[in-house]
Amino acid sequence: MKEIRKIRFSVLYGLLFAIIGFLIGVYISPDRNSAEFSEKYFYIYSSVSCFITAWLASYFWIEKVNKYSNSRMILISIFVGLISHWLCFYLITFELNIRYWILNEHFFSSN
Repeated sequence: MKEIRKIRFSVLYGLLFAIIGFLIGVYISPDRNSAEFSEKYFYIYSSVSCFITAWLASYFWIEKVNKYSNSRMILISIFVGLISHWLCFYLITFELNIRYWILNEHFFSSN
């Protein structure tokens, strides 16, 4: 019989921050009908960036070195808050560049 694998700590930590990022994204852009493209889907960008940052940070600084302590989790939470904000806007920029270069969509032109 196949053994069921447990979900790793870093994935759970990433999912916790993804939920927080989703709620923050919904709070920031409540009127998604009149918002621009990057603000309309901000909750997706914020949740993805929070998940990526929390997952990587908790994997390398907690799970891989096997040091589960409250002080490490607090420091990683501060780190995730700072870096995921930065990563969120880079994800938006990356996606808008893909849409410009591949799909030929012009979001910031005056036409």
